[in-house]
Amino acid sequence: MLNNFPSRLLALVSTLLVSCWLSVSAQADEIAAFKNTHTYETLRYQEAITGFLPFYKWEKLRTHNSFNTQEYRVDGVEYADPQQDYTLVGQLDMGVRQLNLDVHNVNGVLRLCHWSADDSHLLCSNNDRLFKDGMNEIVTWLLKPENHDEVVVVGYQDEMDGRYGDALAVIKNFEGIIYKPASCGQSLPLNLTRNDILASGKRLVLSLGGGIDCGSDDSVRREWSSFNFSQSKPAGSPGGLTGKVWNDDYTPYPTCLFGNTGPESLQKSKAWISEDRTNFGQTFLPERQLGSRKVGEITDCGLGFQFDSIDVNDDRLQKVIWSWASGEPNNYGEGEHCGQLTSLWGGNNRINDASCGSSAPYACRNETDGSWHITSREGIWQDGFAACREEFGVNHAFSLPNDGWQMRKLQEQKVDAGSESVWIAYTDAHQEGNWLPADNATVYWQQPFAKARWNTGEPNNSGGEHCAVLLENGRLNDTECERSYAAACELAPGIWTLSSPVGWTQAGSACAAAGGSFVMPATQAEMDALHGVSSGSRVWLNYNDIHQEGAWMADAVMPETVAPVVVKDGFFRLKNDENFCLDVEGGDSKVERGRDVEQYNCHGNRDKKSQLWKHYADGTIRPMLNTGLCLDAAGGGTSEGTDILLWTCHGGENQKWVNGTYNSLRLAKATNMTLSISMEGLGKGRDAQLEVYNRKADKRWHWDYDQ
Repeated sequence: MLNNFPSRLLALVSTLLVSCWLSVSAQADEIAAFKNTHTYETLRYQEAITGFLPFYKWEKLRTHNSFNTQEYRVDGVEYADPQQDYTLVGQLDMGVRQLNLDVHNVNGVLRLCHWSADDSHLLCSNNDRLFKDGMNEIVTWLLKPENHDEVVVVGYQDEMDGRYGDALAVIKNFEGIIYKPASCGQSLPLNLTRNDILASGKRLVLSLGGGIDCGSDDSVRREWSSFNFSQSKPAGSPGGLTGKVWNDDYTPYPTCLFGNTGPESLQKSKAWISEDRTNFGQTFLPERQLGSRKVGEITDCGLGFQFDSIDVNDDRLQKVIWSWASGEPNNYGEGEHCGQLTSLWGGNNRINDASCGSSAPYACRNETDGSWHITSREGIWQDGFAACREEFGVNHAFSLPNDGWQMRKLQEQKVDAGSESVWIAYTDAHQEGNWLPADNATVYWQQPFAKARWNTGEPNNSGGEHCAVLLENGRLNDTECERSYAAACELAPGIWTLSSPVGWTQAGSACAAAGGSFVMPATQAEMDALHGVSSGSRVWLNYNDIHQEGAWMADAVMPETVAPVVVKDGFFRLKNDENFCLDVEGGDSKVERGRDVEQYNCHGNRDKKSQLWKHYADGTIRPMLNTGLCLDAAGGGTSEGTDILLWTCHGGENQKWVNGTYNSLRLAKATNMTLSISMEGLGKGRDAQLEVYNRKADKRWHWDYDQ
């Protein structure tokens, strides 16, 4: 509604906006481009390798004061000394999986603020980002279908002045995806894995650096504490390492000594190094920045990082990579599905994908002391499990490195053995491109003789059967994953118990409750032992082809359906980073065909129904007051400035919206175009329209789950 806006002022503002747009558009979709690079792909592979390990060994990118970015500026004052280049969701898009938030009470409202760690909340602003908006931004990203298998850790610094009820009100809106401690005050369990969290149907882990009080007389504070682990490192993790790195008070690989803390301690816990890249820090404390040299040295020692100012062009990301060789995996000739360390073809003793039927010695890890050994025997990849046990004993396993320290140790053994290539327990034989650590069960169930364990005529996928059950006769059958059976739970090698009856996707949680693990028998003897325990009952096995029809995989960790957000009706406000909500021009009484859509002041308590929307599985966005209408690019247009209005839903591509980077909403008909606001920055009442994507605030949307 710009009819009464002075034309000269409009022209001036337009010129200024074009100038701003040019500066932002140059960076427009650099994150989407980064996600197609070898660097991003390799970092995600490293994360997947460690997803099966205790949580503290999970390799993930972390950021420090993750909210402290000028991209959240409203009036040009907030976040004057930034530590990050991207918004929270921009960091998630580029691969960060652990965020750090300082939560302050600013004049009775919880906000994300830097530069104050006392009751004065000095330099906090009434325009600093709301804690609620920061969390909703993260959850919006987590609940996108394409992110169903992601886990995010959020660590808090408590500067709330006791406003725990306000914090609790925010997180209880999506408590269904929060992985809560088993008891108040618990540290992250040493045996908890990222994949355990996925298998439980959860996606979000909260940790509180201070403020947990399980014995408080305040019931609200106790309840708030019960949602948070007491720290994001396991108990006993070494401290004080960051200062030693800043002061160059450490010795790099192979000694890896940080004061009195050496490799043995570091391998049994987890430590990460922080930095300070604020303007103040760069000017007065330059030693607190982590350069490429230090990042490479620290990676070789198996430590992690909590970065400032990490972006897709940061050369330090290359130094975090310890696994795949450049250009690998490439599945050359469409037959390379097994991993090996190689010095051939410029492999530089890093991982290469190779044909599983070629011959090489095997990398064996001593499960007691972590040392590596190379077999004298050579053979095909799948013989590695037997070869390691036969040559070095039962405490040695065919394995693969899971951090930079272990990779360096294995590389040394490979060079000493004089081997050009060495097999490691790493494969994508189950699904092209989905590289995962292999175990004996995976190999056993891929062998022809093991497939004879299927019942006659099975598997036949009769009506969507993707999960395996052990039948009364001791053979396997594929069946619907929604059925209810007891799960096969391993208490110790070869010792089995059964869980209570559950659906297949709940079997991991059910086994954990029974004190065991949901795994597949790795030998015929183990299968026979399980059959003896099942006593003629049908039992779930951790064997499925959910990921790809016919590609049955043992011990696959397939996440459960995302646990539902606690909602009333599934319709929410859609809010942008200009701090306005998407609304129908004229409000509740004007939700009708042909009506324009605009940004307007957000109304709390859901009392303005014209601000409540839902993004449906078919891509349409519909208003709660009339679900027969859809958000529509007028006339099927795809050009800059095309109006967005309400129109009768017809299934056209100009009514479908897909998720993009930075929580943008892209038009399916032209995915370079995004839901935007005309004359952005000028407040309420500006109309919605199509614009070419950039990272500006009017194009960054999140769902407001506040009830």
